[in-house]
Amino acid sequence: MTNVKSINSNNWRKHPNNQWSFQNIEKLFSTQRINKGDRKSSEFLIKNKPIDKIVFSNLEQKKQTIKEMLVNGYADSFLVLQRGKIIYEEYFNGMNQSSLHLINSISKNFLGMLTGILHENKHIDVDKKVSEYLPEFSQSVFSETTLRHALDMTAAVKYDETYDNPNADFWHETSTVGWNPSLEKENPSNLLDFALCLKEKEQLDGDSYHYRTILTNIIAITIEAATEKKNV
Repeated sequence: MTNVKSINSNNWRKHPNNQWSFQNIEKLFSTQRINKGDRKSSEFLIKNKPIDKIVFSNLEQKKQTIKEMLVNGYADSFLVLQRGKIIYEEYFNGMNQSSLHLINSISKNFLGMLTGILHENKHIDVDKKVSEYLPEFSQSVFSETTLRHALDMTAAVKYDETYDNPNADFWHETSTVGWNPSLEKENPSNLLDFALCLKEKEQLDGDSYHYRTILTNIIAITIEAATEKKNV
């Protein structure tokens, strides 16, 4: 059994510590809850199907069921929608429908929707350069990057997000928000300054897709500047 008292900002991502920390992230870092609005919540029809018995070949080309994948992968929850109906929903590791949980890159979906709403209401223009909203970017590798480039992850910036590389740009970026204390002294103290310290390009803006978390943070920073409101 994991000793919860021994989990801290240095070891929270490691298994089995993350089985506790992902549901208790507020106890380790400054966080922001995403609350639902005042409107009535959508209701989904439930039509349970035994999809957990489906067999497939995993990355090691071994046969396993979806249920085995969830158990062996230490999943906390799993929900499947099909044509607006919930066909499977299950929780593990003490989690339930009301539990809080770190969402990691699911935040990209929320930010993308927010950007679309702001664009539709003409608060921002996704085809404008980020430097038009934040002059700091005008002399950086993001000088020709538009919000659309950032949304599509086709910007020019060179950025390594290889998770098993402890020196990847991604881990240095996480240190600016306290996720990687061992790297904090080596890096800027905020996400804007970190973005500005990136000096290399790997392509022309708009050339090709490359998943890079820094671009999501660029979007958020740009929205804050354009609307003069914090994304909280």
